[in-house]
Amino acid sequence: MYSIQTSVTDNQVVNIGRLSYDKEAQRLSSSQESVYLRKKLSKVLVCMLAKPDRLVSREELIHAVWDGNAYTGPQGITHSVCKLRKIISELGEDKVTIRTFPKKGYTLVVD
Repeated sequence: MYSIQTSVTDNQVVNIGRLSYDKEAQRLSSSQESVYLRKKLSKVLVCMLAKPDRLVSREELIHAVWDGNAYTGPQGITHSVCKLRKIISELGEDKVTIRTFPKKGYTLVVD
């Protein structure tokens, strides 16, 4: 498991396993490449980073990322988590996973 030494601030680069995330630049990077994360995708990741190893509920994500829009939020969450998983995999990180708790939420885990 992992922990984040400080809170995720606007100018902070956070290490996630062998990846690093620069919130200001909205970039998730490995040692070899970097991927720009769209605004909502970035917000989903930041929500998960703010609660390491703890469940981030679907309701929390809808509130924080989709401004409480319960109509658009659920579909957006599913798409965003799928996209984050794909990006993490494409960056070659196999120790970082996003666990799904059906109808409850997600947890970002680093083994």
